[in-house]
Amino acid sequence: MPPTWNWETAEGMLGMDDPAEWDAAYARGERSLGTAVIGLAFHCTPADASPRILKGTRKALHDRRRCDWSAGAATAPPARSTASRTPSAPST
Repeated sequence: MPPTWNWETAEGMLGMDDPAEWDAAYARGERSLGTAVIGLAFHCTPADASPRILKGTRKALHDRRRCDWSAGAATAPPARSTASRTPSAPST
């Protein structure tokens, strides 16, 4: 059964695993792109997800809309891969 994504309500978007579908939705100007990019970050390779995260973040900053891009940037593969190299706070 093919995945069901509801661009209007963001239902199912955290399961987004199809970069081509995200690209098509971006071209159509769909809502919930930020939520969908979180799904890409979790389900796709960094090579597939990262360019879309950057593309969408630039548009969101330009448009000054949609808070979900903050979450998308926070879950981006580069952020996750550097988290393990970030020094921990000193223990007291």
